[in-house]
Amino acid sequence: MNLIEGFDWMIFLFDSWAWIEYALDSEHKEKVKQEYLKADNKIITTKINLYEVYAKVGNKKGWEKADDTVDNIIENVYVTELDLDVIKDAAHLKNEKGLSTADSIVAATAIKYRAILLTGDHDFDLVKDKIKIKYIY
Repeated sequence: MNLIEGFDWMIFLFDSWAWIEYALDSEHKEKVKQEYLKADNKIITTKINLYEVYAKVGNKKGWEKADDTVDNIIENVYVTELDLDVIKDAAHLKNEKGLSTADSIVAATAIKYRAILLTGDHDFDLVKDKIKIKYIY
């Protein structure tokens, strides 16, 4: 999926947490689905999110379900590249804020795309001064 340049509308970055909750049919599945539909195809995610989704869904529901889940994400949202600017920003966030490597990459991506992060992961509270976060419960 192509991402339209210009940032003249809001972009939503779906964190691994959201994708995993949906794929595992958790109690939060319907709320994630509602947010997905409201986002109106202005959704991005990162390759590190794909990794986390694949690992967690594969472990809990099997690798066929993990394959289907990741394939569906790739077909329907823009998956960002991990460029040098994001790498550098992520390293700073990791060192300054104490985020995990994966979360620092996600936060740096949200900064780059001026995206609202959709998650249920409170580790991102560490960067709430840097990014917009919408918690899904």
